[in-house]
This record gives sequence, structure tokens and C-alpha cells, in this order.
Amino acid sequence: MSAQNTTQRYKFCTFTLTVLLFLLMFRLYIIQVAGHTRFLKMALEQQEDIVSLEPERGNIYDRNGHPLTMNIQACSLFANPREIEDKFKTAKLLSTTLGLEYNRILNELGKRKRSFVWIKRKLDQSEVKKITALNLKGIYFLNELRRFYPKGDCASHLLGFVGVDNEGLEGIEKTYNSLLRGTPVKAIIQKDGTGRNVFFRTRDSSLPQKGSDLTLTIDEVIQHFAQMELKRAYLKYRAKSATIIVMNPCTGEILALANEPGFDPNHFMDYTPEVWRNHAITDVFEPGSTFKIITAGAALEEGVVDTDDRLDCENGMFRFEDRIIRDVHKYKILTFSQVIEHSSNIGITKVGMKIGKYRLYQYIRAFGFGDVTGVGLCGECKGIVRAPENWSKVSIAAIPYGQEIAVTPLQIITAVSAVANGGTLLKPQIIMSRPFQPVPVRRVLSKATCSKLTEVLEKVVESGTGVEARIPGYRIAGKTGTAQKINPSTGRYDPSNFVSSFVGYFPARDPKIIIYVQVDEPKGEQFGGMVAAPVFKSVAQKIINYLGIMPDSKPLADDLLNSDGSERRRESGGGAVLSSVEKDSCCRIMPDLRGKSLRRVMEIMGEYPVKLQIYGSGIAVSQSPACGTTLREGQKVSVTFRHYREEKMDLTKKKEDIQK
Repeated sequence: MSAQNTTQRYKFCTFTLTVLLFLLMFRLYIIQVAGHTRFLKMALEQQEDIVSLEPERGNIYDRNGHPLTMNIQACSLFANPREIEDKFKTAKLLSTTLGLEYNRILNELGKRKRSFVWIKRKLDQSEVKKITALNLKGIYFLNELRRFYPKGDCASHLLGFVGVDNEGLEGIEKTYNSLLRGTPVKAIIQKDGTGRNVFFRTRDSSLPQKGSDLTLTIDEVIQHFAQMELKRAYLKYRAKSATIIVMNPCTGEILALANEPGFDPNHFMDYTPEVWRNHAITDVFEPGSTFKIITAGAALEEGVVDTDDRLDCENGMFRFEDRIIRDVHKYKILTFSQVIEHSSNIGITKVGMKIGKYRLYQYIRAFGFGDVTGVGLCGECKGIVRAPENWSKVSIAAIPYGQEIAVTPLQIITAVSAVANGGTLLKPQIIMSRPFQPVPVRRVLSKATCSKLTEVLEKVVESGTGVEARIPGYRIAGKTGTAQKINPSTGRYDPSNFVSSFVGYFPARDPKIIIYVQVDEPKGEQFGGMVAAPVFKSVAQKIINYLGIMPDSKPLADDLLNSDGSERRRESGGGAVLSSVEKDSCCRIMPDLRGKSLRRVMEIMGEYPVKLQIYGSGIAVSQSPACGTTLREGQKVSVTFRHYREEKMDLTKKKEDIQK
């Protein structure tokens, strides 16, 4: 080999090695510098998975500190697709066992680049047992907190519910979600070379921050009374829906709010979205005769009429423009007070005309109609109130008795509360603050006007359309409502579909409670005085016993006999009442409440004239006074509840102490 060839080969090798070295360095530059971010991301994807750690959600309590929500441990199911050998078989078993869609599970198990995919969140115990028995490779459980509603359907339309991701979906859970949810943190799951999860840590070593607790203005016991009686009426009249609201008219605190049909938020997916609706704030309707309170208040305030002024009610039929206005009963001359007492449409129409459409509209808006109340619940509707320039030629004849205007139940009870408390419109409140402060919106009527109007509304209950709401010994002011509904097919009022309602407050001269009851499309009966007023009475009686509200006067014997259904005993020769066989005479003895649920205790004690105090939740374990004690009217009765597990632990501890 010549020296020249050797030199050429050396140069060629040197050049080749130089080029290869340059290419290698260029490749290293691409990987380590230019492609650093991309390859680092790929490495992290292979080595780590990021999941969100949800915090413990804040709890919700009633005004007395009774828990309406709880957080309990639940198992969630996830998979590591890299460890699953037969994704088709695994997907089939999981879909069959959990009732999930096969293709969705198969799609999740096919994500081979990931080591963590959710299969199902927050399983019940039976599902956990079934999955455990399958012993599937690559399938794991992760403990999470699940929202639990210990009282079932109690205040469900107010509370709403939470989804699997700890997000509020309805009600207070949704409205105050940011406050209740707390602060989640990101957690990193590190994996080994085979893709198995080997280490778990948070990014900044912090823990999820628990959400804030909320205390509501509602009273769990009053809520139970309201739901129980509303459901009874809903079923009795086979109604489309029903609503009840209980408030303190002097503070604006909502003490109870319920709708029928109800639902259990623990199983909210078993119901349709229509059942979730809180009709008290989301649905509008023509209020009918309960709206006469607003017209009457405006008329008295403006001085266009006084309680003794006489009005011609046209013998039950009055033609105005192209509309014929009718009364259920035919009346000729009635005083203004009697117009309200007997709910004359013709009489109140003439009063509305005296007020005039512009002034009437001002009062309607002043009472809060046409605006949201600001209660702080999602989905609240402001109703429909047209400006006077958009009224038809017959609107002035229809609006005074509650037609051609659409309102919510909460708007009605809020407006009538202003009459009850002396003329101040208050913002309704559902969140309890300490100390609690009423939020006045504006003054709508003078105290003198409210006093006159209350006297008129008392007569409605004493001798008018609201007699079914009477409670002997108590002065109750109220108004019935029977509103025809529009048939959507014809655009005309349907003679067979009604909204029956009643609103009332007591004691009339020093009101503590106001109740609004509405039953939509009752069957077999239509008048508010027959459908809704008895619900008011039943709830009011229970609240009176529970709160220990003293009567205004001693009831007459006839009132007692007619109201409590007791039997009359008469001498054979005369009609004087000698005595009555009181149905509840034996109920003055304290019953044994131990071992009973909270709901059952409230049902039993709701019939007693005592003030019930509830401590804890679960099953009744102690009571004061003891079983067999004679009870006095207005006496305090306390019942302590505990969950079964807590009681069992306490008993075990006592037994150990004895053994020592």
C-alpha cells in the first residue's frame, strides 16, 4: 500500500468520524436543548400521573345546629391500563357488574399511555364487594369523601345536591359551591419502569383546605311539619305539584320551604330534572285572590276607599269593556271589608279602578313584584309585571284580583310579610348570620294601613272564605286564592285547572309566623279555602305547640268542639254542652320515644302542646321528662339522638368501666 493511499484513507476516516461526531452532537442538541421541553413532558407522562385531591366539603346545618349534610367515606374505582392484559374481558366484567356502558370502559382501558383512569366514582358497599370478589389485575380502589344527606328528602329543594366531582349541581350546594367546596390540591402519582404506581405526593406538600360550613335559617322540625302536611294534601288531591313556605314576617327568615313531589338528594339521579325544580322560586303563576291583599293595601294607603265604604257587586256579574267579571257567589252591596272577606272579584275590580293603573303599578313594583327577592338561591325568577303602557284595555279590571300578572310563591309571601310586620318589605333570607340582622328593602305601607288591612284579613279567617284556617284562641289573618290556569292550547282560561292557595300570619297583632300554601291543579276540589287553608291550619297548630306560642284568648267551648273533632255529650233534654270527650286527653302523658327516628319523634310530638327541643341526630336514646310523666301545656320536652354506631361505642365503654 502506497503512502499516498494511506494518507487518503486516513483523511477519509477522519472526515467520516468528524461528520458522525457532528451529527451526534447535533442530535444531542436537538434532544437536550431544542427538544428539552417536549421530551421532559414525555418522560413525566411515563413517570407520573396528576390527580386532583378534593377537600372535605363544608357542612350545612339548620338554625339549631342540626346537620343537614355530612361527608362520609366512599370507595372510588380506578384502573392502570398498563397493567391490564385483556382489556376486553376486564371491560366486560366491569360493565356487567357496575351497570356501566361497555364501550366507555373499553375506551378508558385502552389509554395505554396513562396509568390512572377513573372507572366509577363513589361506589356503594355492594358494588365494592362485587368488584373485590372479581380480583381484577390493574383495578384499584381509592378512598374519597361522598356527600350524604342524613335526613333524606328533608329540605331537598333548598339543599340541592352534589355531583361526583364535589361540585354543587342544585340548590344551596350550587349557589354557595365556592364557599362549601374548599380548596383542592394536585397530587402526583409516581410510577416505576413497569408503569406501576409506587409513590404518592402533593406538589407543594400542602393538604386540601376544608370548605366553610353554612348555617341556614330553616328549622328542621318546622321543615318536617311543613313537608308532612304538604305531602298529605298533594296525595289527597292528586295534584300536579305543591309548595309551602314558612317565614318569620318580622325578620325575613325562611323557617321552612318544601315542594311536592319531593326527592332524596342521596339518589337524585333516580328522579327527573322536573322533580328537582324548586317551584317556590323558579315557577311563576297568576296568583288569583291572594293578590287582592296588594290591591287592598294600595287602596287603603291612597285613601280611595275605607273599610266601611260600600261597593255595588252587581249581583255576581259585571261587564267591563269586552270582559264579563263574575263572583262565585252573588252579592249586591258589600262593604270594602266584606269584599275582601268574601273575595269578590267585582268589588276589588272597582277598587282597582279607583286607584288607577299608574298608581296600582307603582304599588305592585314597590311590593317587589317584577324583581327577584334576592334570597340567594340559583334559578330565582323575577316574574312578569308589564308596564302600564303595555296593559290591555281590560288589565285594570283583571290585575286587581291577580290575573294578567305572574309571580312566584316566594314573592307572594314576602309581599304579605310587609303587611304583617307593619309595612316594611324585607329581603327573605336563607343563610343564618350571627347576630342575625333583617335587611329592609323599603317601606311600602304605613303602620295604620297595615293595622286596618290586618283587621280585614282576620275577618276572612273568622267568617269568610278562610274559615278552614281557624285555630281557636288565636287571631289569624289570611287570604284564600283560587286562580284559573291558562290552557296553552287555546290561550284561554281553563275551567277545570286551578292553582289553590292560602297565605296567613299569626298571631295577627304580633305576628311570629307567616305561611304560604299552594296546590297546583288539585283534583276533586278547587277552592283555596278548602284545599290550601287546611294545610295552613295543620302546620300552624304544630308550630304553635313546638314554639309555645301563647293564645290570644281562651277559646270558646263550641270552637274547641268544632275544631278538634271531639264528641259532644248533651243532656237528653237540652242542647248545652256538658263535656267533651277529648281525643288527646290521654296524650298529656309523656310517651316513650327511645329507639325512634327523628322523623317519628317529630310526628308524635307534633300533636302535643309542648315545646320540643332536639339534640343530635340518628335514633332517640334519652328523653326528658321520662315516659309516663304528665305534661303541661307549653312545657319543654328534650330528646337526645345519636347514631347507632356512636351509641354502641358508648355502651361498650360503659361495660368496660364496669368490668374494671
